[in-house]
Amino acid sequence: MKAGSRVFGLDLMRALAILFVVVAHSQRQIQVVFPDFRPYTKVDGVTLFFVLSGFLIGRIIFRAIEGRNFSSLVRFYNRRWWRTLPNYYFFFALHIVFYYVFSIQENIDWRGLLFLQNVNSPPEGFFRESWSLAVEEWFYLVFPFIWWLLHKKEAKPKLATYLTYTLFMLLLAWAYKAWFFASHSIPEGSACTNCRNYLEIYVRLPVVFRFSSILWGVLLSIVFMYKRKWFDKGWPWFLSAVFVWVLGEWAFHQIDPVTKTIWKLEFKSLLAALFIAAAYSLPHPNIRLSNVVNRISVYSYSIYLINLPFLAIWRWLILDKLQIESAFGVLLSLPLAWLLIYALASVTYHKLEKPLTQLRMNESF
Repeated sequence: MKAGSRVFGLDLMRALAILFVVVAHSQRQIQVVFPDFRPYTKVDGVTLFFVLSGFLIGRIIFRAIEGRNFSSLVRFYNRRWWRTLPNYYFFFALHIVFYYVFSIQENIDWRGLLFLQNVNSPPEGFFRESWSLAVEEWFYLVFPFIWWLLHKKEAKPKLATYLTYTLFMLLLAWAYKAWFFASHSIPEGSACTNCRNYLEIYVRLPVVFRFSSILWGVLLSIVFMYKRKWFDKGWPWFLSAVFVWVLGEWAFHQIDPVTKTIWKLEFKSLLAALFIAAAYSLPHPNIRLSNVVNRISVYSYSIYLINLPFLAIWRWLILDKLQIESAFGVLLSLPLAWLLIYALASVTYHKLEKPLTQLRMNESF
């Protein structure tokens, strides 16, 4: 199951998540040839990322923040932010340069410097893919801090208290979502290309409505800490996922489209948690396939930051500049674009992300 400290099943989930994201972002070019193309995955890539992040960070938060003194909390933030912030601000700066070069600097959303671009409403067009990073960063900031406050006088954190706290936060997120959409009128319209309606992106993109996806992963991590042996076999989790999938599909057909739009991401998050649990015990395949999955997983953060702007430039190059019109040429160019994204992500990871991440081991920071 493991090679060193890595779990193949989790690497596979992360690799699949970023592949889902890249294919979804390639949709506009694919639709030039196949106008009705929609990448169908019951669990979308970003939701899978959120739940996987919660599963991994949930155990880290519980075990790493021992309370008693503020240094445990500072140590946690040191390790998380050296992992995520340098790469984020590097690409934020690249976007600023791009906007100034093309004299559209008035469209720069400076709120992104503090991850305020989508706290309680969808972000603007600038560095739009950073919406999911804002969700994670606010989660890293708020959830561990409150947990530290709750048990800072205890010698050791209690798992039962951690479970109660996580469930409370999940219920609070649901209550706020229910109240917000019951008391606010969300305009319908084509707010983004290929969005079914504005309500859909209003549910999907703001921080306050996506905390719950990460909390599903934290709940899974608590199950893991309670009953580690339950994760030794994946097939019960997989069958549970299939059952929930079928039951959920039936249930959503019984409710109105607005309610379905508001709550379907909770269903997707639950499915993601079950599939992650099912994948945990997967054995390593042959070394070549394992290495490919591992590399895509390791590069996934850089791929996420690179792929959307790169694909936009690539689409302009292929369709507008080179004016390639044949279906063969349009589709053939996509695998090349994906390989270039992977190559750029490899360089970014080894030259920027990895060296800066290693600085977090220096507790003086």
